[in-house]
Amino acid sequence: MLRKNDPPAEQLLQESESIITQFCRGEFRQVLSRLHPAAVWIGPGAGRYYSGVRELHAWFATQRATRAALVTEHRARLELAAENLCVVRGSYQCASSGRDTGTELYRYTMLWLLAEGRFRLLHVHLSKAALFAADGGPRIRVNGALGELHLLSPDELLYAEADRNDCILHCTARTVEAACPLRSLEQALSPPFFFRIHRCYLVNLRQLRQLQRFTAELSDGTVLPIPPKHFLQVQAAWRSLLD
Repeated sequence: MLRKNDPPAEQLLQESESIITQFCRGEFRQVLSRLHPAAVWIGPGAGRYYSGVRELHAWFATQRATRAALVTEHRARLELAAENLCVVRGSYQCASSGRDTGTELYRYTMLWLLAEGRFRLLHVHLSKAALFAADGGPRIRVNGALGELHLLSPDELLYAEADRNDCILHCTARTVEAACPLRSLEQALSPPFFFRIHRCYLVNLRQLRQLQRFTAELSDGTVLPIPPKHFLQVQAAWRSLLD
């Protein structure tokens, strides 16, 4: 069992920092070499969801000419999730090279899987840090299906459900029909509290009551399915919040 002070744990933190730096610089070949074949990469930016090394390779190929950024600040911490799974969460500031455009703050979650004696990157979620409303609480702006504007606190969201090209937000006291795809909403919500447990469901892990084999029960009693191939990832993300 890996412990936080073990040399491999320190190495994972260094590897995570290296991946962020290389991604921002556009050094995608080095990033690809660390990925698990079934890796999922989310963000940064709306609609960026890639599953598997092949999809990622194709996307990285389109980014080489536009990526040239510098990481100006980076912080990370290791959270042990299971015997063969580790979660690294962090934040970094990124500035465009050679242009005075300021810096942007991003957050990330990386899930590392130990397979055949080597840790490989299984899940990556990058997002811009949440903006805060005048009252000090984080808010997200959501356009409704009828053109209305909703201002939501992430804490009130139980889960979001895909509805063709739109999505339905199931909150603690209301339901909102949003005029945006689930992937766009996923980008607006910072990890580690929200996790895509299924292609149709984005769940607030703080509202998760219990996990059973291939199902997730929320605080209101809703039970959602989890594909078997994603169950370990969901379990690891939830456990890391509880530790």
